[in-house]
Amino acid sequence: MKKQLLIVGLAGALIASSTIAFAGEEDTENSPFSATLGFYSDYMFRGLSQTDNGIAIQGSFDYANDNGFYAGVWGSNVDFKGDSDTSLEVDLYLGYATEFNGVILDFAVLRYLYPDSNSLEDFNEYKVAATISGFTASLYFTNDMFGTGENAWYVNGAYSFALAMDISLDLAVGYSDYDKAVLNNGSAPDDYMDWSIGLSKSINGFGLSLQYIDSNSNSEKMYGDSITDWRVVFSVSRSF
Repeated sequence: MKKQLLIVGLAGALIASSTIAFAGEEDTENSPFSATLGFYSDYMFRGLSQTDNGIAIQGSFDYANDNGFYAGVWGSNVDFKGDSDTSLEVDLYLGYATEFNGVILDFAVLRYLYPDSNSLEDFNEYKVAATISGFTASLYFTNDMFGTGENAWYVNGAYSFALAMDISLDLAVGYSDYDKAVLNNGSAPDDYMDWSIGLSKSINGFGLSLQYIDSNSNSEKMYGDSITDWRVVFSVSRSF
């Protein structure tokens, strides 16, 4: 149960990113510590490329206690269009996962950090999620989106089920809703949807994933089409 709660909790903490990290086959049941290193053809966050359509190398270091509390740090290179001084994102998270009547409940606080940026502000986000029979529903909220002091919500539903040859089919859909002042877009939309469908498999301790990721036309009006167009993202990761 500890391992299951850890996997669900960490996946929920990072489901903000549409790029999914998959653990290898090593059994970390006997250790409260774990680490993951992954290579991604693009870093996608809620349907948006965070590397200007470039590759990403991502890693995390995590701790999970038997009582359900977990914490970790996650990092990735980034390349935000028009913000060339930012090359690194570091996320900190602290959470608690528990099972109640067959439902895994997960609560967490996330801190998004951009340590080398002169223009992006760090901010916090709060999450509550529930998982049952392979389906996870998550709700995220921040009152300081991108450091603007404005509210933003993100709702995500994800479902995974097993196919032949130990392949997993992974489906997800999300909805982002901002206060109008977050992007200062005037009459432009302040909400959009994203979705993904993918296949994942663990081979010899390596997690492999192939995902189709897209978002609706509102995202293009908010962020431009270069980072919101549909794409196929490949990743390979290893957990230790």
